[in-house]
Amino acid sequence: MRICPRFGCSILAASLALAILPAPAAADDEPQVLATIDGEAITSADLELLCTSRGLAYPVEQPLRAQLLNQLIDRRLIRAFLDRRKVVADPDQVTARLDLIRKVISASGEDFAKVLERLGYTEDSFRREIALPLAWQAHINATVTDSQIREYFSAHRAELDGTRVSARQIVLLVKDDAPSREEAETRLQQIRADLLAGNVSFADAAREHSDSPSGRDGGELGTFPRHGAVAEPIARIAFSLKPGEISEPFQSSRGVHLLEVTDRTAGNLSLEDVRPQVLRRLSQQTWQQQVAAERERTDIRILD
Repeated sequence: MRICPRFGCSILAASLALAILPAPAAADDEPQVLATIDGEAITSADLELLCTSRGLAYPVEQPLRAQLLNQLIDRRLIRAFLDRRKVVADPDQVTARLDLIRKVISASGEDFAKVLERLGYTEDSFRREIALPLAWQAHINATVTDSQIREYFSAHRAELDGTRVSARQIVLLVKDDAPSREEAETRLQQIRADLLAGNVSFADAAREHSDSPSGRDGGELGTFPRHGAVAEPIARIAFSLKPGEISEPFQSSRGVHLLEVTDRTAGNLSLEDVRPQVLRRLSQQTWQQQVAAERERTDIRILD
């Protein structure tokens, strides 16, 4: 069972960029302590290293700074959890991953040891970074059961089996201020009442009221899967509706929407077709749940 959770893939992806990244700026002062986890410090040097490995200019501003700091905290918490359970990565897998990264960096004309040095890693500390996602993979392999995999697929079948829906929308573009959004929602509630009463067709209402270019086509959004084709709020609502149903008004970053699903085509992908995707989702879900549990039992102090 091979798992490559989001946080794990980033180690290799970031490493491929290490050879072309500039060195972090030299600091005259001692690194600032940004947070402590049961007294163990996370410093500005840790944050700078994370930014550098991801190609981000340091320092970073809020809210990204807080997001990255929380990612550092989460990784420390998971590492402590795995250490307590005595879960370790397969040394051969760690060596293979390290050798791959070494080859990629060397192929770029850079010296592997110097790249690690300028980013603040020793080979041992870099091995420890590589080992974390592999150790997490070992934990998932040992704890996720086939029953859990099947249950997840059954509960999320339409998201995973290639199901597609056809829909159309009415959208009122609004500014971020609450009164504008409330007014748009009230207006769409009135339009929805007219639609449900049969006073107007959805297509005609879209042509008259929608601020989107799709309004000219009766609000048609076409046919799309659950993920990756349309904005997440639209996809989420569309897949919660049956053909012929009209949603309540809902909000996105663009404005307030009304959605009608006109058709649904069931997918034909089996669990075995999408098993790696199910495993990735379960891995990420388990990671989030474990982080939440660790945060409950750990003394975390944000000083930044």
